[in-house]
Amino acid sequence: MTIDGAEKAEELFQRLLERTPKGFAGSSMGKFNEFRQWLAAELGLGDYRTNTYAVGSAGIAHNFSARWAQNNNISGRRVPLGIAFLAIPDDADEDSLVTTANNTSAKFVDGSKPTSFETIVTFVQPSGQQHLKAHSILTHPNSPVAAKLLELFPGLPVNDVPWTREQAPPGADAPTPHVVAAPGQPLSRALTGDLATALADANYRTDSGLADRVVTSLAAKPFLILAGLSGSGKTLLGIMVSHWMASTTGQVEVVAVGADWSSKHHLVGYPDALDPARFVRTPALDLLLRAAAEPSEPFFLVLDEMNLSHVERYFSDFLSAMESAQPIHLHGGDAPRDGVPAKLDFPRNLFIIGTINVDETTYMFSPKVLDRANVIEFTVSRTAMREYLKGGARLDTADLLGAGAAYGASLVDFSVAQAPLSDIGEEIAPLLVDTLDSLFDTLDKAGLQFGYRTAREMIRYAIAHRRLSGEAWTLVPALDAQIVQRIVPRLGGDMARLRPILFALLAFCRASSEALPPDPAKIAEEMDYLRGAGNDEFLQRCAQVQARFPLTAEKIARMLRKLREHGFTTAIEA
Repeated sequence: MTIDGAEKAEELFQRLLERTPKGFAGSSMGKFNEFRQWLAAELGLGDYRTNTYAVGSAGIAHNFSARWAQNNNISGRRVPLGIAFLAIPDDADEDSLVTTANNTSAKFVDGSKPTSFETIVTFVQPSGQQHLKAHSILTHPNSPVAAKLLELFPGLPVNDVPWTREQAPPGADAPTPHVVAAPGQPLSRALTGDLATALADANYRTDSGLADRVVTSLAAKPFLILAGLSGSGKTLLGIMVSHWMASTTGQVEVVAVGADWSSKHHLVGYPDALDPARFVRTPALDLLLRAAAEPSEPFFLVLDEMNLSHVERYFSDFLSAMESAQPIHLHGGDAPRDGVPAKLDFPRNLFIIGTINVDETTYMFSPKVLDRANVIEFTVSRTAMREYLKGGARLDTADLLGAGAAYGASLVDFSVAQAPLSDIGEEIAPLLVDTLDSLFDTLDKAGLQFGYRTAREMIRYAIAHRRLSGEAWTLVPALDAQIVQRIVPRLGGDMARLRPILFALLAFCRASSEALPPDPAKIAEEMDYLRGAGNDEFLQRCAQVQARFPLTAEKIARMLRKLREHGFTTAIEA
């Protein structure tokens, strides 16, 4: 080899710092891809994505214990090369910290962990310096990977790590074979089934079908709002689903919205007015940049308590970019500033999950925000509460990370696809059109319309729902979910305003329970009946459509009770 390994490593490190000024802080593996590609090529390892893995830490050596095993693509496998990057803090002793890091990494070489590496090379950023140096090698004895590393970095200390398993390490005295990654999985019933199983295994108890609705909503539109009672598990579900589908923790960022958020700068940062070379970055911005760098992988931004501040003030640029495909403007320069470009196209592989509570400390979402998302409401049933009070098993998310990562690329592919009406099938397409047309007409006569965006995204939801439901799919469950997630969240007002709309929704559901598209005469007949019915009769009608439209029937009945008791209600409750 003629290349100087130390010079090349330093060159790649400086490029990494340009893109990611925080350096090794954070666990995203994407920023190390150039190192992985270079070393895979120099060592003859083939595909860097399957035969190398990299982790980094800013001064916390024991982080490696979790990070070596956090990627689903390598979990339980033997990987030829691991690359560890460690930044030494100003107040730390380099030798002591690296010794701790190597002791931690050695457990992933000696076979004591399900995931193992033939060789791990450690790079160090010394205290107070912006430079990188190769520090040491951990390896199986007689490893050809380690031998080639020494050609790149002559004189580098090598620590042989004995194999502790009864079975000898494969390929220790032969060139490392290429490892084929597990193929991705398409959107199918298996996805929602696997997610529901994973949530149950983690002891997260939820209503039947909620996992299906969450994934289908994300596939149809990468903006999902989880609303409802405080302490009901909204944020936890968003985090768990995100980590389940992500390969690494760097693909997920949880951001707590502040009550003082008044501009987009709280979300995507801002240029430092006193230092023209500096850009004040945020975790959300770093996530956007990582998502843009790896467009085939899903990235998740969980915004906790979105309505603690006026959402339009800090989120309007996101809303606009999601809809118009226009870039988010970050600063006024032409060249990148502190590694941040002047503008950034909204990553189509970014999924946003927001949570909202409704109380005296929050602000209600405007219709223009609700119109851009699926809204799933959380309530706590008496049965669920009783199970909780009995003292169920503790939450255990240890096996959740990356367990569904094989579905990630398929989720991204579907979310960026056009999904024309024809995708739902020749027989179903006209039925869906006629049914949505009937819904629009029924609501329009009651004083409520929905726009082209809502209609298009309801169609996308139906297409995604069919793929995720398997052979037993029917249109009604998708229609039920979309009424309660796209139409009902916009409702709010007094008796005079809401009763006609609730009548219309119930009449539509009752007629649709008999046939799709619903018979207009049946809808009109039901509307006439409801106008003269009392509250008890109205609730009886809700019970009659419960079997076919359970979500809508339950929500309409609850809103009617609130109207009767208070004379006013909103769809999104405390």
